[in-house]
Amino acid sequence: MKHGLMTAWAILAVSSAFGQSTVPGVHYGERLQSETFVWLEGEEPSSATFPYQTGGWGNQEYLSQGQWLHFSITADEVSKVIPSGGGILRYEFEVTETGTYEVWNRAGFEYVRCPFQWRIDDGSWSRIEPMKNLSTDLMEIARWCEVAWAPMGHSELTRGKHVLEIRFQVEKDADGKPKRLIYTSDAIVLSKGAFHPNGKHKPGAAWRTERDMTTEKHVFVLPEAALGERTEVKLHGDWQYARFDEVGFVGDKRTQPIAELPEPATLHWSSIKVPGDRNKLRNDQIFCHRYVLRTKVRVPNSLRGRRLLFDCAEANLMITAFVNGKQVGFSDAVMSGFTF
Repeated sequence: MKHGLMTAWAILAVSSAFGQSTVPGVHYGERLQSETFVWLEGEEPSSATFPYQTGGWGNQEYLSQGQWLHFSITADEVSKVIPSGGGILRYEFEVTETGTYEVWNRAGFEYVRCPFQWRIDDGSWSRIEPMKNLSTDLMEIARWCEVAWAPMGHSELTRGKHVLEIRFQVEKDADGKPKRLIYTSDAIVLSKGAFHPNGKHKPGAAWRTERDMTTEKHVFVLPEAALGERTEVKLHGDWQYARFDEVGFVGDKRTQPIAELPEPATLHWSSIKVPGDRNKLRNDQIFCHRYVLRTKVRVPNSLRGRRLLFDCAEANLMITAFVNGKQVGFSDAVMSGFTF
């Protein structure tokens, strides 16, 4: 099976079956996503105790409704703008089911965003700091400006009406001088059950294209071959593509082989042309540093027991390959080919 891969860091997941077009036990369309959730537009707080702006710039099509809430208050102005008790954004909402809800904020400026606190109703305040509470699902809005989903924590909610508050206080440097406050928010989600970020899309949204659906069903076929003869199939065409972002700090694991694949139903599958350059084909994925490529191959029964090779002409940077969920190889040879 010959294949020329795109230049990016990927995990290959090739499913193969003898005489079948699908693989038993692998569900390609099913999604594991909470259907009980509340979606709040960041730029639409119920009230606020300080001034803010709304709008969008750069790749604003990556934002829900094409805009977000944003403010940048200089160090000289922050004490004048923020009230003594802190500046508060207040979001009123209602839940239909009692339970534990994950709370996520699709905020911008990953490392320079100011710390903030949040609470629901009259609960205790929880602090979110950009260098400690790392985001996931990053997308580039403009140069030096990204948006990503930041996990804020959990909250036990009863059925009915509630209020989410986000508070900003005057932060000071080592010399006791006020710091600038900078913050953006595109959307906030409260999800009863696991929330799997997918850009601007709400849980359960019908965001996939017809091409994505067709790619999901496509199966490459390895031709028959008599004993002693070779056969091959070029795996060129549309493959399935999904982000596989880390959450939190990963340390040295970033450069090591992937031990196991994520549950397929927790990922958001689209399509991408192979071979090709991922960054050129998918500008919206430039800030994605780990992802899965997946396709299916039907192998004739006549080839059962024969030796099969997976041949990649070129790849970059690190590749872990799986066949039917089993790891079969790893390569970290930059801009080089490999065979498993």
